[in-house]
Amino acid sequence: TRTLVRSSVPQIILFYVTGVRTSYLVSRFQVKIRMLIELATAVAAIVGAMYLYLSRNNDYWKKENVVYIKPSSTYKLILSQILGKVDTSTVMQQWYTEYKQKRLRYVGSISVSERNLILIDLDLCKNVLTKDFQHFMARDLSPTTHEYISKHLFSLEGQEWKDMRIKLTPTFTSGKMKNMFLLMRRCADQLRDHIDKVVLQKGEFEVKDLIARFTTDIIATCAFGLEVNSIENRETEFYKVGLRMFAPKLTMILKLLMHRCLPGIAKFFKLNITDPNDTDFLSRIVKDTVEYRMKNNVVRNDFVDLLMQVKDKNPQEPYDKTDDTEIAGRSNLGAVNQKLQRTKEQLTLEQMTAQAFV
Repeated sequence: TRTLVRSSVPQIILFYVTGVRTSYLVSRFQVKIRMLIELATAVAAIVGAMYLYLSRNNDYWKKENVVYIKPSSTYKLILSQILGKVDTSTVMQQWYTEYKQKRLRYVGSISVSERNLILIDLDLCKNVLTKDFQHFMARDLSPTTHEYISKHLFSLEGQEWKDMRIKLTPTFTSGKMKNMFLLMRRCADQLRDHIDKVVLQKGEFEVKDLIARFTTDIIATCAFGLEVNSIENRETEFYKVGLRMFAPKLTMILKLLMHRCLPGIAKFFKLNITDPNDTDFLSRIVKDTVEYRMKNNVVRNDFVDLLMQVKDKNPQEPYDKTDDTEIAGRSNLGAVNQKLQRTKEQLTLEQMTAQAFV
């Protein structure tokens, strides 16, 4: 409708289009409502699809007649981790104690649609870790394709894992492991002296922090060939890097969830679990240590020495059997040598860093 209004100025007529204006406002309101409905529908569809995808295996252990931990418990654990209220090891200990009292040998669980089997019986654990280890290469720690630091034995799968396992097999003998005991004993002596000194001066100390620094010293001396003594000096760079890499952070937890729930998207965007600066720091340590020992002919009987032996060994040269050969429960050294002929590539510096990182 149009409203005719006479102006005081001669021959000027004003028209107010009231009906069209009202119709235009209603139309815009309807468009916004329609857009909100479509957006809500799309969000609901996405959430529903994600729920169906993530819960597709929730009844797997029930179908297999295996006692299992309810998926709701694992989701509560994940939420508690994100909020920083609890750590995984504490919850795993609680689960172990609970189901061990029920005399169960194993228990199933569902973690973000992944089917996990938690072993409780020690004999089963022994078989998985030794005789039947080759059947359990998938350990729910799939590496990112662009992070070399994650490509260690506990993370690799498939043929990559088999090749790396064959290369490192001769290093894990009881005799070579015992050689590192002296290095660990030095750290233990430093810990004892520090406790004696602190008790005399203060009378009390924080055990958790001290044991964390003690563990850091053992890792540094056995795996990286460093004497850092973070027990006395917590300002050492190696200790600080370790704190940064393993401190629970919201961003790291979210990235881990992304790698587990949507691995394709995580790999496409190349989401790093660890800070590249920290991994480069560890890589430089290994590189400098290897170069120094090769130049000065230094032998320290630590893990770096074992990796150097694997790196420098001719891939076609068979490994000699020693009197203490306990190659992860496998006594057939000839089979190892036969498989080794297919693994002709030597260890790279990045691969050495990844193995030491474990």
